[in-house]
Amino acid sequence: MGHDEDDAARAIAVHPSGDEFVCATAKGCRLFKLVTEEFSVRLISKDVPSLQSVGPQKCLSFSTDGAKFAIGGEDEKIECCCFSKDGKKPFLFCTVVKGHNVVTVVLDISNWKRIGYKRLLEKPISTLSISLDGKYLALGSCDGDFCIVDVNKMEVLHLSERVHLGSPVSSIEFCPTERVVISTSHKWGAELTKLDVPGDWKVWQMWLVLLCLFVTSGILFYVFFKHVKKPSMIKSPRTRTFFHGMAMAALHALIAGAATISHLRQIHAHLLTSGHLPSHGAALLRRLIAFPNLHLPHAHRLLLSLPPQSLSLSLFNILLPPLASSSEPTSAVLLFLRLRRGGLRPDAHTLPHVLKAIARLARPHPGSLLPLVGSVHAEVVKDGLDSAVVYVPNALMAAYSACGCLDRAVQVFDEMPRRTVVSWNTALTACADNGRHDRCVEVFLGMLEAGSVPDSTTFVVMLSAAAELGNLSLGKWAHGQVVARRLDMTLQLGTAAVNMYSKCGAVSYALRLFERMPMRNVWTWTAMIVGFAQNGLAREALELFDRMELSMVKPNYVTFLGLLCACSHAGLVDEGRRFFHEMQHVYGIMPMMTHYSVMVDVLGRNGLLQEAYDFVVGMPVEADPVVWRTLLGACQLHSSKDCIEIVDKVHDRLQELEPRRSGNYVMVANIYCEIGLWDEAANVRRVMREGGMKKIAGESCVEVGGQVHRFISGDDSCPEFHEACMILIELNLNMRKYEPADPILFTDAN
Repeated sequence: MGHDEDDAARAIAVHPSGDEFVCATAKGCRLFKLVTEEFSVRLISKDVPSLQSVGPQKCLSFSTDGAKFAIGGEDEKIECCCFSKDGKKPFLFCTVVKGHNVVTVVLDISNWKRIGYKRLLEKPISTLSISLDGKYLALGSCDGDFCIVDVNKMEVLHLSERVHLGSPVSSIEFCPTERVVISTSHKWGAELTKLDVPGDWKVWQMWLVLLCLFVTSGILFYVFFKHVKKPSMIKSPRTRTFFHGMAMAALHALIAGAATISHLRQIHAHLLTSGHLPSHGAALLRRLIAFPNLHLPHAHRLLLSLPPQSLSLSLFNILLPPLASSSEPTSAVLLFLRLRRGGLRPDAHTLPHVLKAIARLARPHPGSLLPLVGSVHAEVVKDGLDSAVVYVPNALMAAYSACGCLDRAVQVFDEMPRRTVVSWNTALTACADNGRHDRCVEVFLGMLEAGSVPDSTTFVVMLSAAAELGNLSLGKWAHGQVVARRLDMTLQLGTAAVNMYSKCGAVSYALRLFERMPMRNVWTWTAMIVGFAQNGLAREALELFDRMELSMVKPNYVTFLGLLCACSHAGLVDEGRRFFHEMQHVYGIMPMMTHYSVMVDVLGRNGLLQEAYDFVVGMPVEADPVVWRTLLGACQLHSSKDCIEIVDKVHDRLQELEPRRSGNYVMVANIYCEIGLWDEAANVRRVMREGGMKKIAGESCVEVGGQVHRFISGDDSCPEFHEACMILIELNLNMRKYEPADPILFTDAN
């Protein structure tokens, strides 16, 4: 058969011998034959001109002996046809459309005379079937109705309406041993209905009836005992057991073949009402999870509704991965606690996903879930999973790192009997996430000594560490290793390299690499924009943002943070106001506290202190200490008696939020000194002294010749201290644009 719509099979009829069958298509009918060879079975098409010339047909049927073949087509308005299954009564039953009515016609095939016809159903008929003894005819409609007809009297003996909730009946068959009928629907599987008709049908092999169901309907089979409320309604114990077994097996098949989540929910509803959910909830859950657009809360509730005796570890292991990766990882942790309460022991497939969910929950609040991680760690050691598989210790390291406990993460790493590149990368990431970038370098050197081959993820972490350390030499070496090892310059690697060069001051290198990248995402554009902003190239940052918009790349919250920083450093107040407005009203990005802080800096650096204060007071959220400190720093930059009222208000607010932070007092004292309010400055120093607050020495780092040098305020132990002082004096003499302030002023310790 071809793949064209004209070659699609509309109906099929199997010869009683089982070796041949006829398919009806839009072009005509074709006969196929099964040829059995020594090691295989082939299907060949036989050319039958008499069949090919009949045109498109809708229904086909062989007689019981296979000697006669009936076809019905759209041209004659014949919807269904079927020979009697009793060879002693050679009848052919047809349903014919006459105007707006559908009538059933009975023909005697010995002389092809019409015995009778009658309108039996109000709705269009979709299928029909004959009982094995030829006494009864079953008709199914397109609206889910079916009826049982006495062939001799052509009278309706039984009528069932909307058996399949209005879905068309696709096939219908009589049970040979009981007074029941099995009807099927493409949407609702099958229904078993008890009939009020005489039970003198012949006993036949049940598997033939079931085979007919599968061949004629082509859908999966499932029986709901909707109308069979008591087992006694099926008298034969053997038949009752057979039907129950077939129903249970067919239900699993229907669940496995469900095409949509909507169908599964309908099955779920039937299972709840029929009381079969405990037996089939597990199969329903497995099929539900297989859908890509799974509604996780529905699956979670389904699992929690199952009785304890039907729960197994495999069910939890199926549901935990998507829950751990979802927007609500709390559900995965709660499911894990339910698992432990149920007496089940997690295995190597359970714990990594649980630890992943814990890590995601712990990152915003480090330390809050540390006891739970410790409990899971104890189970890992108890069950020997710390040495059996690698991915469990890897997940443990990530969880400890998310909880801010780097020492325990390193301990897990040190105790691992074997390590993969993922293990090394997890350890590197743990050091980087906890701000120990210097330790990243140590771990990386240990990785090389151990003979482990770094991959792209390794160098992403190392480039990020070099950026945070400001170590350009390390960053260049890492970039060179990427090129030497011929690693693909992925988006993540390229973005990390651009970020490293920008933060290390090599903006030209960063821009060159940025322009050579074949693909860029929002983070690549943002890294370059932030790089321009941090290096005082505000106009370049704004021009690059215009290019970004033309490239149809939507900016994110970090992009606008970089733009606001650029406006702050360059004094571009109007542009800063515009970007802050566009972020909310054009791109729908809600400002974070850092955006408010930078916007205060944009206004404050340009002397708009009152506007900056009004901006802070009018914030829709409560300003944090960083915002208030930014405003206080702006007051120090433009210190005058006009701003003293704002300084006092900001100082009062900071005393409420950070009463023990010495840096706030230092800035206020400096402002008072610059204005000439010596008594107020002395009072601030007295408060610091009585409160036991001390200035923390300021420090800075600089890389020279591949080595990072650390300078601490007031420390003269450096061997080159006096030489450095002479250079500083020379620089001061050459700096004519800035007049040093009074030497008695404090230094901002923070």
